[in-house]
Formats: sequence, C-alpha cells, structure tokens
Amino acid sequence: MKEGTSVREHVLNMMMHFNIAKVNGGAIDEANQASFILKSLPKSFIPFQTNASLNKREFNLKILLNELQRFQNLTKGKGKEVEANETSSWKRPSEGEITLKVGTAEMVSAKSVGDLKYGYVYLIQNKSDSFEKFKEYKAKVENESGKTIKTLRSNRGGEFMDLRFQDYLIEHGIQSQLSAPKTPQQNETAIYILNNVPSKSVSETPYKLWKWRKGSLQPRRSGSVVRQPDRYLGLSEAQIIIPDDGIEDPLTYKQAMNDVDCDQWIKAMDLEMESMYSNSVWTLVDQPSEVRPIGCKWIYKRKRDQAGKVQTFKARLVAKEGIIQKGQEQKVCKLQKSIYGLKQASRSWDIRFDTAIKSYGLEQNVDESCVYKRIFNSTVAFLVPYVDDILLIWNDVGHLTDIKQWLAMQFQMKYLGNAPYVLDIQIVRNRKNKTLAMSQTSYIDKMLSRYKMQNSKKCLLPYRYGIHLSKEQCPKTPQEVEDMSNIPYAFAIGSLMYAMLCIRPDICYSVRIVSTYQSNPGRDHWTVVKNIIKYLRRTKDYMFVYGSKDLILTRYTDSDFQTDKDARKSTSGSVFILNGGAVVWRSIKQSCIADSTMEVKYVAACEAAKEAVWLKKFLTDLEVVPNMQLPITLYCDNSGAVANSREPRSHKHGKHIERKYHLIRKIVHRGDVTVTKISSEENMADPFIKALTAKMFESHLHGLGLRGL
Repeated sequence: MKEGTSVREHVLNMMMHFNIAKVNGGAIDEANQASFILKSLPKSFIPFQTNASLNKREFNLKILLNELQRFQNLTKGKGKEVEANETSSWKRPSEGEITLKVGTAEMVSAKSVGDLKYGYVYLIQNKSDSFEKFKEYKAKVENESGKTIKTLRSNRGGEFMDLRFQDYLIEHGIQSQLSAPKTPQQNETAIYILNNVPSKSVSETPYKLWKWRKGSLQPRRSGSVVRQPDRYLGLSEAQIIIPDDGIEDPLTYKQAMNDVDCDQWIKAMDLEMESMYSNSVWTLVDQPSEVRPIGCKWIYKRKRDQAGKVQTFKARLVAKEGIIQKGQEQKVCKLQKSIYGLKQASRSWDIRFDTAIKSYGLEQNVDESCVYKRIFNSTVAFLVPYVDDILLIWNDVGHLTDIKQWLAMQFQMKYLGNAPYVLDIQIVRNRKNKTLAMSQTSYIDKMLSRYKMQNSKKCLLPYRYGIHLSKEQCPKTPQEVEDMSNIPYAFAIGSLMYAMLCIRPDICYSVRIVSTYQSNPGRDHWTVVKNIIKYLRRTKDYMFVYGSKDLILTRYTDSDFQTDKDARKSTSGSVFILNGGAVVWRSIKQSCIADSTMEVKYVAACEAAKEAVWLKKFLTDLEVVPNMQLPITLYCDNSGAVANSREPRSHKHGKHIERKYHLIRKIVHRGDVTVTKISSEENMADPFIKALTAKMFESHLHGLGLRGL
C-alpha cells in the first residue's frame, strides 16, 4: 500500500485476493489474513501496529477495517494541524521555556528552539531506548540551563507514540507536537551542522552561546588509526553458471562461417544458390557504364518449432550490399526475376501467385486479398498465403490432396503436414469437443529470454488500477535521456504489439498506452512495459478457445472520458465475438475532444459500426457463417448514444458533433447493424478502455474466450 491512499480500498483489495486463493484451494485463516494486512501497511500505520502488537489484540476483518479507517482519519487530521502550525507564524517561546525536536533511527537528538538553538545527539542501539535517553536529557538540560521543557516535537515513530512516553509528557506538562507525514524536514535533526552555523534569530552560533566558547569548524575526522594490516582477506574463488539464453542468428557471412553451425549454414546457402540457378533468376553480364548495380547480402535464420527446437537452417540471398568474386570484378548479375529486398519483389510474387491460384478455380476474397476460397457442393477449401508459407483449410481430404498436387506442379514446395505451429501461434484441435484453441507460449518464452525476464516476478494485471502515465514522466535532463537510450523500449513495444495483434487482446489497452511514449519514454513508462511482460509470464499458457457457442457475430463498444492527461482525449474500445471467442478487437485514442460521456460513446459506436460493415462483407463472402444477412448486434452501455444512433435528435449536448460520426445512423437505417443497450458490467469492451480490478478483468477474459489451461 502506498502512503496517502485509502486504507479501505487496500483492505478490500487484499480480501479479494484471499477469496481468489480460497477458490483455488489455498484458503487462509482469518488470523493470518489480519496479520498479512497489518504487515502490508505503510510507515504511517506503525503506531497502530505497535499498539496491536503490545496489547496482543486479535481482529476479525470487519473490526480491523473499521479501526484502520478510524486511525487513518485521526492521523490525517493531526497531519493537517501540524502542517498548518508550521506554515503560520510561531509564537516565540518565553524565557525559561524549551521546545525539543526529536529524530529517529540509530540516534536521538534533542534541540532547543529558544534563544540558544543548541542541541545534543545520543547514540542508541534500539528505538525502545529513546524514552530513557529522553528522561536523561531532560534532567541534564533543565539543570544546565535553568529552563524547563514545554514542547516536544517528534516524527510519528512508534517509540515516541508509546503509551509510557505519552503519559510521561502529560505528567510533566510537556506538549507533544508531531511533524506532518512524509515531511522529515520539519524534524530538524542535523544537530552538528546547526549547532555551528548562525541564524537570523540569534547573533552568534548556538554552540558559542551554550558553551561560552567558539566551536571548531575543522572537518570531523575518524578516530581510527591507519596501520599495516595483519592479514589479507582476498576474494574467494567461486564458479558461476551463466545459462545460455539462446544462440543468436548470424548477421553477416563472416559470422556465419565462424558460427558453431557453419556447416548447416553452408548447406543452406548451397540450397539457396541452387534455387536461384534452377529458376534462372539472373544472368552474368558485364556491368553497363551508365548503370549503378544493386548490392546483395545473406540473411540467416534458424527456424524453430513450437518447443523452441531448431527445425531448419534458412539462408536467403537478398538485395542490399554485395560481394565481388576474384577474377570477375567487372561482372554483375542481371536479374531476370525478383529476389528478396527489392521494392518490386512483394508485388511481383503476389501477381505470380494470384494468377496461378485463380487459374485453379480459387476465388480471392474482395475485402481480404490474402484469403482464397473454393466451394464445390458441400466441399469447402480455403487457402491463406503469408509470403511463401501457405495455410490450407478444408473439410474433404480428397480435395486437399488435389490442391497439394497442383501446387507442387506450379511451385517448388514442401508439405509439412497438419499445422500445429504457424507464425509463432500454436494451434490445438479437440475434434471430440469440436473446439479449436490457439496460444503463444513459445513466443512469450522467447520474449522473456530476449529481455532477460525469465525469472522475474509474475504480475496479476497488465495495467494496474490507479496508474496514470503522462508526458510529465518523460526525461527532461540530458542525463535522464542518456540513461533511457540504453533501454530497448521500442523493441519491447514491438514484441508486445505482435502478441496483442495475434491472440492477446487482454494487453491491448496497456500496449496502446505505453506505445504513446515511444519517442521519449521515461522510467515510469518502462516500469509499466515490464509489468506487461511479467503479466504475460504469468499467463503465457492462456489460450483462445473457439467452438463453444453458436456462430453468431456480436460486437461490444465502449469508451472512457478524457483519461488522457496530455491531450484530454478519450479512448474507444471495441471487440467482435464469434463462436465463443474474440475475432477482431481494437483500442484507439479518439481524434476529437468530447465534452460529454454521450458524445464519446457515440463516436466509439460509429467507429465500431464501420468496422462491422467490413466484417459483415468479409464473412458473407466466406459463406461459412450463417445468417449474415441479418443485422449485427452492436452493444453499447450509454442510452443517449443508443438513441442518437437510431434516429436524428437535436439537443444542445449533441449539436456540435462532427457530421462524419452520424454515418452510424445510415448504417443502422439500411439494416447492417442494430445498436442495443447493455449494462456496463456485461460490456466485453471494458478491458479495452480502462484498467479493471482483478475479479472483473478475469470475468471479461472468460467472455472473450481467453482462458488458462
């Protein structure tokens, strides 16, 4: 618990964690729960803890919560009074009165605030000795000065709040003053320095006024004697085992030849060159005088399976730098076909592949160019290419065999069997229950290894409730900027963003927040990024599960209200649910500044409706999701936004809304979408716009289809 936060909220949060532990089979008895809560309190509750320990009190959680609230309210009141007195004009102590200021930890100092301003320092072993030292000092100072102590100022340490100490002060008529919380400067205990410096209130130093002699301003020296050592204690020998976090792929040809797997890289390069020659990619010609040649280089990659084991060694010759062979310095390769690295390469391959696939009878999806389909009677087949990796989806084995044979005739290809692992996504099928699950356990393990966080603590949430990032936390000095320049902030954001785009919508909101500060991140921003990675470590086995519900497409939309401290803009969040799991999600900062919750929800609903139109056309063209001719249900938790989307209304709170956002009315009118009211607790878009409590967050994850194994 942080200082200044509500103790009630902290205790309730702890009780929620106890309930979660009980559900998971780790029940904690009430006495230990109370003990854990007391130990988690900040320093301002030390008097309460001390009193409970000395009196051996036993609490149930309800009584403990009430007493902690009462104690916090009382201490807040005292803190305000002390601070007010400090900032107002103090009454000068009259002749014969002394006001003391007392410190903490390994020393206790007593300082007079009368005309002399002189004090002492007593070294003690335990804080409990403060009471006896104070009585000793009281007798000494009153005897030497002939004055009496009227006021004792101290911090809020338990040794000064002890009942014996307080009773002693009351018995001798000494007023107790407490410094404000988190304000150590009010308890001025740098006695040695203050005794030897003058002040405006007195003409001489306190030391001279008290001792009647001038103090020494020489630096204090240690009383230790420098001499030859009797024996030498050297550093003991030890063996440290540094784990191998993974071998990096070579970046240059020289590194590949010096690599432990150089034989494998040579084989991979031979295969690549053989492919170049067999496909007549270039011809060797003299370099034209008016042409500047494009260089080339080797790219090396170890391809791994879902367990992280190396499957194949890949070497690609791409256009970039270049090599010169001895005896052929004037020769260049005239390209007859595109290779990796050229600007035209991706388009050339797309045209070649698209022409061949369509000649077989597959149709390209109009709204998603990387999806091809072929439907013949009851046979359905889909082909999804990613560069030169092809994913085939079918419901007939015979049809699949025909497609594979035809592809083998058109391209040099290798069939890898069922796809358990595609683009760092593990695919798990349960044919008995007719479900399909996807996870990124291996990718998250690689991410943890890349940022040296394999053994880090596990975080409960990706973005904790109550944290607010802003540009005020960005580096402001050259030293701070230099310190952050060595932190791989942008690389970590890219790693997190890939996981978020694939199957981890639970980190969508937090990644959007931290990615805002990539240009100049601060330490606080980096801490949140590490917390997201720690959360992924805890939930790396979470999987998307599809197939548990009907094929009905629904969408949820929501928005916060001006939570961005820098631009005062709001965040729109939305998610599509199909067959028990999320299929499309987003969390984005709105481009306009809204002045009401109705407006921000209306803007968010409009953006969600536009994406619903695209998804409806895409799924209709696939012809596998039934009833796509019906309107898609769009859930919104604001009645005003729902009413405005259904029919035009002129109201002072909505007249200024930009015309482009009224497109949702046309979408609703033509029957593509129907907007429906839903309660905030049931809105699945909540995790995309704000930080939630642990219980609510886990509930929404289950609704999104994301769950642990």
